[in-house]
Amino acid sequence: MPETSSPETKPLKGRIADSLTLARAILTPVIVLLILTGWPELYTALYASMIFAFAALTDILATMMMMMMMMMMMMMMMMMM
Repeated sequence: MPETSSPETKPLKGRIADSLTLARAILTPVIVLLILTGWPELYTALYASMIFAFAALTDILATMMMMMMMMMMMMMMMMMM
């Protein structure tokens, strides 16, 4: 039976990546709400753009963390051979 990782055993980078993904999921409706309620006011466009840029940065960070984890796992597997 495959082992499932609990929050206590999940690596820190994995928990951070999951948190960043959750943040993006929460920010998406906020961006949509800003666009629907206040567009085309300048400040609304700026706020929505800043939130979108932050969400994009979290996506880049999460991807980088996951790639680093995969590389570390591959190196560990190579060491075992």
